[in-house]
Amino acid sequence: MWRAPLVSLSERPTHWWERVNARFALVLSLALLPLLVISLVQTYNLQEEARGRAQQAMLGATLRATSGEIGVIRAAQGAVAALASAPNIVEDLAECALAMRNTAEQVPAADLVAFVPVSGVMTCTSDGSTYDYSASAQFKELIVSQTPQFTVIARGPVTKTSVLLVSHPVFAQSGTYLGYMTIALPHTKLISVNEALDTSVTGLDDLAQFWTFNADGEVLTASMGLDNVDGYLPATNRLIAFVNGATTVFEDSSVSGARRTYALVPMQKGALYLMSSWDVRASSRATNADLSPYLLPVMIWAIGMIVAAWSAEWLVSRHMRVLTRAIGRFAKGDRNLGDINLSEAPAELREAGSAFANMADGVMRGEARLEDTIHQKEVLLREVHHRVKNNLQLIASIMNLQMRKAVAPESKALLRSLQDRIMSLATIHRGLYQTSGMADVRVDELLRDIVRQIVNLGNSADRNFNVQVIADEVNLTPDQAVPLSLLLTEAMANAMKYAGAGPDGKIHISVRFARKPDQTAMIEVENTLATGVEERARADAVDGTGLGDQLLMAFSQQLGGKLERTLSENAYRLSVSFAIRNLSDAEARSE
Repeated sequence: MWRAPLVSLSERPTHWWERVNARFALVLSLALLPLLVISLVQTYNLQEEARGRAQQAMLGATLRATSGEIGVIRAAQGAVAALASAPNIVEDLAECALAMRNTAEQVPAADLVAFVPVSGVMTCTSDGSTYDYSASAQFKELIVSQTPQFTVIARGPVTKTSVLLVSHPVFAQSGTYLGYMTIALPHTKLISVNEALDTSVTGLDDLAQFWTFNADGEVLTASMGLDNVDGYLPATNRLIAFVNGATTVFEDSSVSGARRTYALVPMQKGALYLMSSWDVRASSRATNADLSPYLLPVMIWAIGMIVAAWSAEWLVSRHMRVLTRAIGRFAKGDRNLGDINLSEAPAELREAGSAFANMADGVMRGEARLEDTIHQKEVLLREVHHRVKNNLQLIASIMNLQMRKAVAPESKALLRSLQDRIMSLATIHRGLYQTSGMADVRVDELLRDIVRQIVNLGNSADRNFNVQVIADEVNLTPDQAVPLSLLLTEAMANAMKYAGAGPDGKIHISVRFARKPDQTAMIEVENTLATGVEERARADAVDGTGLGDQLLMAFSQQLGGKLERTLSENAYRLSVSFAIRNLSDAEARSE
């Protein structure tokens, strides 16, 4: 009969990602992922827009912060250009000196306004001083260039201080180069960059520094002083690399190794440039260049995952665990379901719990009916075996009465042999109705009962047998127990027939039944032989061709075993090895 396989609960450990709340949170997070991506992209775009506006604000702040200084330089540049456009004034020294003084009044920051001719001897000045520049290197460069120039002189020979020279070439109407007009602007009089910086407008602090440079990359002015400006310059490119560059904002490491933000503003293309620098932390504060804008969408996405996991736990997982524990206990044989509280569970889980309770109730009712049926079957089968045993014993008693009336010894021996076989069958049926399952037979008990009955019937005053039974505790199906008991009966009859006293003067018979590791068993019957037994009797004991020998062969074949006989000088051994059948075969046949 086919039986459905049992479904066992998996003992494999459950990982956290296999739980319903984790999977529900994962699905919801994937559903919200496009919104997260859109939010991050929009945040990035807004941050880039804010960064662009902040950079423009930084450029504007740079211009506002240096407006005074740049205004002075441009005023000086315009003044020398105006003077250079009237070359006739240099012909009259008095008129020239007057023009120089008027220009000095228009540019209050100027220490000196002068005309330097090609000879290098300066005589036309705003303060009446004279000086011979013919040996000066700066003079030679200005004479050769014949273009407007910005030049820094660490110590002016006339002003005796660090000055910025704003120069412009002077040409006669005929085109002859006459010299150059120059205004000396002392650095001490230039408006301080830090004092002009409006931090309330720019949002920057006093970490900002400013400097100007010319087309040769030479620093003209610096808010931190010309002696300290080198540490703030960008390390990647020299200042001359920015000449002819457009207005821009960039980040770079300074010569001193600090990370800074730089802004470049061309004040006069190819001539004058302004560069400002901020500590990168101040720049980050001004442009909000951090990750804080991205935290909100990420937090919303993460909170969505947490809420989804908690919702799955509260609505589904905790109720599923209650139901799973009840199913697990029921599957392991615990029929006490207890109280499965699913009152707060969703309707689907309550229906599943109700279905399980109904199924469990049906299973328990079916098991109860099956137990009643099995019990009735056992009672009926027990009664059948009991009556068969009684009938066999009745037949054996009738044969015993017949043996008493028999005269011929051959008749008595034949009836005795038949009686032994019938009693063996009766012993098997007695063992079956005394066994609770009635699907198997205890071999050790069966063999001892059969041997005891046969020896009791065969003992006499002149023949007393010393019998030893050694049997392992093994259960066999009735299909194997019946031929085994009949084989033992024939083997015992043969042993008692030919057994004789051994060297010690006693008649020994041993019965051994052993179970082997390879799911096989062996029964062995050994007896001593009388020393005076004729060769014919010894041969019959081993290679007999009578009915008993035929029965032994037939019973061994029913067991599916191999019959072996061994004869020694004083002993005869009969053994049969066979495979033990599964008890499930007997259970299947009993259903």
